[in-house]
Amino acid sequence: MNKMIRLMTLILFLVILKTTNAQVEVYKTYSDYQNNISAKYADFLKNKIAHVGQDLIFLDDKGEKVKINSTEIWGFKYKNTIFRFYLNDAYYPMAAVVNIGKLVYYENGIAYMEMLKKNKDKGSYDFIVDGNSWYFSKDLNSEIEKANKLEYSSTKYPEYKELYDCLMQDSKYKGLNEKSKKDEDEKRALRKTYLSNLGIKKVRECISSFEGKPLFEN
Repeated sequence: MNKMIRLMTLILFLVILKTTNAQVEVYKTYSDYQNNISAKYADFLKNKIAHVGQDLIFLDDKGEKVKINSTEIWGFKYKNTIFRFYLNDAYYPMAAVVNIGKLVYYENGIAYMEMLKKNKDKGSYDFIVDGNSWYFSKDLNSEIEKANKLEYSSTKYPEYKELYDCLMQDSKYKGLNEKSKKDEDEKRALRKTYLSNLGIKKVRECISSFEGKPLFEN
């Protein structure tokens, strides 16, 4: 009986140890995320562009590499940060959830992953090949939108008009919201370009102001 108890205790300990060592939780669906149903892995190694979507390479508890295509899952969590994918792109760029509030604010997944792995407060946002520097969505399961979609704050996203106005504060671009000799389509294109290329520091400041709280607690 004592041997059986010791064996069960050892098994329980190993199960707990395995769970504790898992830095990654992969969710097939949003429902799985809500119900905390996930496949656990020891680490996230890298991602690479596939024929469709991206191949995500994880490390299991045995030290073996496991490949999962981004089209097969809703998202995953790494070091308590949720990663989803921008679907309106054949390569499914990764997007990291930075804040959930009036909207869900995302930053470029590759840059944010680098930040987490190197324990920095900022990733390499100055030169981004894979996706945009930031994204947003209405909630955690709705479609992720590129930053430039906020240009439609007066029609499609009126609830984000305050955020849009903050992002467009740069005096160089104020005229893009006013009557001018420029064609409206040209002004819209310029506004979209501006929103897509904003520095991440300015974006974080405006998101914090819009949400009424700091994005990163000290």
